[in-house]
Amino acid sequence: SQHLSEKASNALLKTLEEPTKNTVIVLITSNIQKLLPTLESRCQIIQFYQVNQDEIYEFLINLGEKRENANIIAKIANGKPGLARLYYENPEYYKNYREKISQRLRLLRLPIYERLASSNSLFEHSKKNFMESHEIAEEELNIWIVLMRDIFLLKNSCLHLIQNFYLVDEMKNITNIITNSKIKEIILKIYYAKQLLLKNAQPKIVYENFLINI
Repeated sequence: SQHLSEKASNALLKTLEEPTKNTVIVLITSNIQKLLPTLESRCQIIQFYQVNQDEIYEFLINLGEKRENANIIAKIANGKPGLARLYYENPEYYKNYREKISQRLRLLRLPIYERLASSNSLFEHSKKNFMESHEIAEEELNIWIVLMRDIFLLKNSCLHLIQNFYLVDEMKNITNIITNSKIKEIILKIYYAKQLLLKNAQPKIVYENFLINI
């Protein structure tokens, strides 16, 4: 629902105000702030909470996944059984996710010009498509949130809560040179960048500004 244009949202608004008999309209969004307030005010909001990690693990085992992989996927799925199934059914997608996390981790130790070079390759094919660029920037910032959370947990000896625990050895190299206050600073910059995206700022510039300042 968050991807509806303003024109489409206003058209939907009329349908919500005068639905046909016996009609139930379900709008799904991962970011309610992106909905027009007039749409939100006419809907009943139902929250979908994260599924327990153990349940996702058993779900993957029943699908036929190996125990070791099921344990890793259950953690990185972060309470989302649909995402866990996607990783199970699409090994290449799962592999790409792991590579992305590893690459972002290495960016923390690279000079600014190399960070910006990585941004150019990300947005290369979406230069003329604002929505595609927006989705890329949002996905990248979400990856950074997960990564910085894991680094913070590792630095503070909360290993059992780490999502990408297969990267613990690599993250240790970062925790040795980063402080808790710096981790907090980076997380605040991530959320600031996400706020700029909500205001329709140019996605590539938002993301590059973040990379320069981490």
